[in-house]
Amino acid sequence: MDDGRPDLSPLKPDPERADRAARAILARAQGTLAGRKRAQGSVWGEIPAWERPMLAAAAVAAIVSIVALLRVHPDLQRGHEATLSEEAGIPAPFAAWVESDQPPDAAALLAYGFGGFTQRTLASEGGDEGTLAIRGGAVSSS
Repeated sequence: MDDGRPDLSPLKPDPERADRAARAILARAQGTLAGRKRAQGSVWGEIPAWERPMLAAAAVAAIVSIVALLRVHPDLQRGHEATLSEEAGIPAPFAAWVESDQPPDAAALLAYGFGGFTQRTLASEGGDEGTLAIRGGAVSSS
């Protein structure tokens, strides 16, 4: 009877051949299966196998951390303990005012505020400097 379907009977596996393949696979996996039986899937059975690698990794992490800390915070080498305001990056004059519980006077604030500026001579008395450009405008010194 031909109903238009292809004949797939040649692809049907041979039972003897399938049994031989299964026995061969089991024989090759015997060592791995025996090892799994010994460990019994226990966490306590796995810990000794990981002890040395984990200790080595922890030692490397500790050494790298110490080196990084000493490079980032060189004060740690000298035994200097930083205050909270130093760690926060607050400038020393402000930290002193906060720690003293006294408000700073106006002169101290101005002195700190103008401390970053430098005084430069733009023109000297009696000299002809030509035309000076100041903030986009031109000023003649003659």
